[in-house]
Amino acid sequence: MLNELYALSQAISNAGIEQLTNWHTKFKELPKGDCFRVWMAADGSISSIEEMGENLRKVLRKYEPNNGVSFPCFNMPLLYVFPDGIDKKETQKIKKAKADKIKRWIDGKEPFALDTVQEWYAENKTNWTNENDDKKSIGKRVDNVFAVMNGICESHTVESNAILTLAKTLRSLPFVTFRENLEKYIFACFDRGENIKTLLSLLFADKQPQLFFDLKDYREFKYPVAHEKTILWLNEVLHASDKTNSKTAEKTSLRLDAFGGVVDVQDKMGSVKLPGLGDVNLRSMFKDHHCQLRYRKIEDDSFPIGKEKRNAAKTALEWLVEEERKGQTWSLADSKEIVFAYPSVIPPTLPKFVSIFGGSKGESQDKKEARFSAIAKDVIGMLKGLSPDKQPKNVQVFAIRKMDKARSKVVFYRSYTTKQLDDAAKEWEAGCENLPPISLRIWSEKNAEAKSAPESISPEIPFPLQIASIVNSVWKQDGGNAGSVPRLDYYQGIELLLETNYAATERYMLQTLVANSFGLILYLGNFLHGRDKNGYQNVLDRRRLNSVVYLPSLFGLLLYKQKINKETYMETFPYLLGQMLKASDELHALYCKVVRKGDVPPQLAGASVFIAISEAPFQGLAQLQLRIKPYLDWAKSYSRNEGNAKDEDEQKQRRLSGWFLYLFQQFANKIAFDSVVRFNDLDKAQLFIGYLASFPKKQEDSEQVSSDSSLTQGENNG
Repeated sequence: MLNELYALSQAISNAGIEQLTNWHTKFKELPKGDCFRVWMAADGSISSIEEMGENLRKVLRKYEPNNGVSFPCFNMPLLYVFPDGIDKKETQKIKKAKADKIKRWIDGKEPFALDTVQEWYAENKTNWTNENDDKKSIGKRVDNVFAVMNGICESHTVESNAILTLAKTLRSLPFVTFRENLEKYIFACFDRGENIKTLLSLLFADKQPQLFFDLKDYREFKYPVAHEKTILWLNEVLHASDKTNSKTAEKTSLRLDAFGGVVDVQDKMGSVKLPGLGDVNLRSMFKDHHCQLRYRKIEDDSFPIGKEKRNAAKTALEWLVEEERKGQTWSLADSKEIVFAYPSVIPPTLPKFVSIFGGSKGESQDKKEARFSAIAKDVIGMLKGLSPDKQPKNVQVFAIRKMDKARSKVVFYRSYTTKQLDDAAKEWEAGCENLPPISLRIWSEKNAEAKSAPESISPEIPFPLQIASIVNSVWKQDGGNAGSVPRLDYYQGIELLLETNYAATERYMLQTLVANSFGLILYLGNFLHGRDKNGYQNVLDRRRLNSVVYLPSLFGLLLYKQKINKETYMETFPYLLGQMLKASDELHALYCKVVRKGDVPPQLAGASVFIAISEAPFQGLAQLQLRIKPYLDWAKSYSRNEGNAKDEDEQKQRRLSGWFLYLFQQFANKIAFDSVVRFNDLDKAQLFIGYLASFPKKQEDSEQVSSDSSLTQGENNG
């Protein structure tokens, strides 16, 4: 990835884009959590404490040369810890009661009681024990930082800088004294009724709070410590020190890095904070990859890179992941994986490259502009509209996944031409539309003007990053989700979109999808073909929409990728058998409405043999014949007496029974009984689609009836 990031840094420079601040590798962002600004007087006493605002936190950094040693911000031990009792339940009850009372004080819902706070604090005053004073002392924390900073800042008017003055003040301050000063300040404010909300949050924090120290008398230095100008100054000083060391190294080093420069550093590469993943370290090669031993080159020796190129790669990744470029150059696949895409030439306006891939928790797909087709059209249109000198030849795509608490890994990297991107998007749409008409009945969303009502929707095109969550989801036969089995990685959806030689993985995807979604298909068919107690066709809960609306499209896509088009598979044995199962369900549901007065059993005729047919089609078909025969006999009698109908509704029902008889006749005539003993995954996919697909339309004009489930929807809507 270092090669690509360095190339990106050059592309950014060529585009004339203003470079981001090149933060020193040991200058870290302030972590999330409560952060308090502590104003210190020259004598070490505390002048005031305030909660740090988010806007100020964004521009601040802390210098952290080693783990656990940072300045001017670091974590402080908790001032108060809720005491543990012998009875755990009673202890939890007391803790909760205290926490609720503290919250009410902070929210102003209850008058603040100083006596109660003093009583609590006296019980368990502090967890800062005397034996830990040396380890936790401010002097120990600051001493190492001060020694480094004093050395690198000596030629930069250190005596007039607020940071060094603050460091000297804290360096000479015993930890016990600071603790006493902190407690004294807090309770003095409580006594005066000042700053109660902030200090309660500090005193009773449930996690270690961050304290950012600043100078009360900073005006002689122009800027306080917690100021963007001060932080930028220190960043420049740190880089200047590195350059001095680099020049010394150049005189003695003859070793060249991978880009032709001098290897002038031996430190670790910097880290970049990525959304969802936290700090991710850049590295040449991890030492535990033993393949390096073959060449007797370990870690940095296998791919040496100098300071300048390291900074360029780090800054490029930081530019790539800026919040304003979300959907353009990066997107979260899930909480542990992030996907990047960027062009070889940076145009004036970046298309939403990554939006083509979507995300597992993306925007609502109810909006037309958020659908795959619309986004792909916009991105390709923008690329084609660029002038020749601005058109990128390639788009780089890679994904980083958080493997565990300490490690992140590039799990996918490819380079694609813009023509490949265009062709792949068109093929993706064609594949997802490789379906017969399918109508899914679902409750519409309520609005101010109208109540929720049933509506018919068609399957939608999934985004590549949604493929893994669809394939990995395991469904029960009652329509419940049994969780997710991580068979497929998110980046494999991108491979499905863009790779051409991918047949083995496509077959694996289909195999997994068939196995995991079997229960959902069975539930959907039985539910959508059935009727409620009032005789109306069942309607899906909108909460199932995201689980259902993409599934048929994915089946169609995987068949299309294996050269099986709908014009072909709609005439095959598995598909026609699926249609016959649907017709069996619909006929059974109609019989229950007319004869049993709406008393529909939990499982319809077709659904009852669905599992048997999917495993052994001919044995299952024999079971279906026995199961459906009484309803076919009833339909023959019922449909012949259309003239005896009492009203229009009964007339429709009699015509409908005749329509189902016609369907059974057509399916029986088309089905070719070959030597298939068992269905493979391709056959099962076609069976599933046939079970959900709309019926073909009847050709006779005199008896034209709607072909799909909407056949019965007209009466429902009426």
